[in-house]
Amino acid sequence: VLVERDPAERERRFELGQAQFYVGDVAYVRRDWPEALRWFQSYHDTSAGLLLETPDDGALAQEVAWAAQSLGAAHLKLSDPGEARGSFAQAASSWRRMLAEQPDDPMLREELASAESWVCEAALADGDLAASAAAAMASSAAWRDAARADPAHRGHALASIVADQRVARVGLL
Repeated sequence: VLVERDPAERERRFELGQAQFYVGDVAYVRRDWPEALRWFQSYHDTSAGLLLETPDDGALAQEVAWAAQSLGAAHLKLSDPGEARGSFAQAASSWRRMLAEQPDDPMLREELASAESWVCEAALADGDLAASAAAAMASSAAWRDAARADPAHRGHALASIVADQRVARVGLL
């Protein structure tokens, strides 16, 4: 209601997007996939609308990428791998663009690697082995980059190994 009274109030609109995500997340945890999808779509639309107004806002670009990943997860649960793949690919593209602008940001490396692994899973569910393998290799490369950038972070090394196993698994199918 507050947003309807003063749509120019960016902070309230941002907070609305956050609330939409959390309501969607509760639905997701409850395994109410259609409801989760509805709220994640609202979160995406709110965040994307804000980003259109200030396209150089890196924090909003991250919100839109996270929203796309949330949408992809809900689409996968609803057995719609094509839509999931599109959402995950949108997120991966966004993370890749942000990482090109900030190559030393470890969080962006992790998010890109994660998004690529989701693209892999969605493409596999969609029956596209070639795209799944390509995404698995991209995820593996991104995790290796993260591990090289921060050798003390054991999670990156482990994720790199898991990603390499995913490449092998997809290659065997």
